[in-house]
Amino acid sequence: MNGRTAPSSQDEDASEPGSEAEEDVNASKPKARSRRKKGSGHANWKVLDNLMTEKQRDELRKFYAEKAPGKQNDQVAVLAHKLAEMLGRNEFDGNEIHTAFQAVNAKTPANLTGVFGNMTGEGLGKVVDKKWTPNFKSSDMVKHDLPAAKPAKK
Repeated sequence: MNGRTAPSSQDEDASEPGSEAEEDVNASKPKARSRRKKGSGHANWKVLDNLMTEKQRDELRKFYAEKAPGKQNDQVAVLAHKLAEMLGRNEFDGNEIHTAFQAVNAKTPANLTGVFGNMTGEGLGKVVDKKWTPNFKSSDMVKHDLPAAKPAKK
């Protein structure tokens, strides 16, 4: 013989589908992890009617149109910069930023909290006690880098 032993009847039984041995093997396999949901990102932001006067809303609309932000980070930076200038404070919750988006007739990002996180990662500010606090880098970007230069046409 070639040194191999013939399978015993026990080995044959163990290889049958649904057998106890197969169940033991399946039980020892790691189960697929279910992905943990970080949150829907969709908060029910509220419009704060008393956040700005009508004159301030008009001023915000003009400033937003002048800066013409394209990316969501730029949009939030522009709104936060102007709100800080008008309201005399430098931290804003999601409802206040949402109210500013509504005032300029722009769509609020679906995951505004995620945008705050992205901006924090880029060093444009931080979130403290669920309030967005832009820093000097964010203000400098709004003052000096927006509107973005348009490519020259040939």
